[in-house]
Amino acid sequence: MGLKTETQVTPRTTYNWRIRIDGLLAGLVSKVNIPSVEIAEFTHSSGGSNRDIKFPGKKKYGDITLEKVMPHETSDKWAWQLISGMRNDDGTGDVTKRFKCTIEHIADSGDKVIDTWEVQECWVKKIEYSANDAMQEAERMIESVTLSCGFYSRK
Repeated sequence: MGLKTETQVTPRTTYNWRIRIDGLLAGLVSKVNIPSVEIAEFTHSSGGSNRDIKFPGKKKYGDITLEKVMPHETSDKWAWQLISGMRNDDGTGDVTKRFKCTIEHIADSGDKVIDTWEVQECWVKKIEYSANDAMQEAERMIESVTLSCGFYSRK
């Protein structure tokens, strides 16, 4: 029997999503749930018709969920604080700010971007920390972040 070797987990293969807030790197993410798009329906019946005529209405975008969120060594402090819902040290800060979020799916082997979504009118709706995290760990890694999404486009 050979020697057992530990498999080292690298951020590039585990965290293969990159999040940018207003163009600034906020952090890396393990899993992203891209929101669904729903088109409202309204009906109209005309004159003596015995059936309704259906028409498409407004688009409604669901929420985005980012799972296992962590800052990268080159993350911008302001962008990380915004995505993690943290306020400034003095307790101030606009936690309701709407921002543009760019979600990049990156290849396991490096910085090659596979796919990109640009999400407009985002704001942090919910943050969940792991129950096992100590306070210092919670600042470095977040279990999940839910973003409210105005609309998005795939690039």
